[in-house]
Amino acid sequence: MISCVDSRVFPSQFLSVQPGQLYIVRNAGNFVPQANSSDQECNVLGTLELACIRNKVNDIVICGHSDCKVSLTDYEVSLDYSVGYF
Repeated sequence: MISCVDSRVFPSQFLSVQPGQLYIVRNAGNFVPQANSSDQECNVLGTLELACIRNKVNDIVICGHSDCKVSLTDYEVSLDYSVGYF
């Protein structure tokens, strides 16, 4: 599972799972970088590789949440670019 770092979100709690039942990667905005991204983001890809290839995980869940400041900021920036600057 890829989840946001927001302190209001507790994936293991709302999924009612025990320790060891779920791989959880948390980052700002629950983003998955492109495979050719910089070394700074390789921890997400490395964790996905560990889970899927080494431990036979079949499903990946990207878990967003309401009122995510990162997603809202990303959306606002994309609107600025699409409309142009005044």
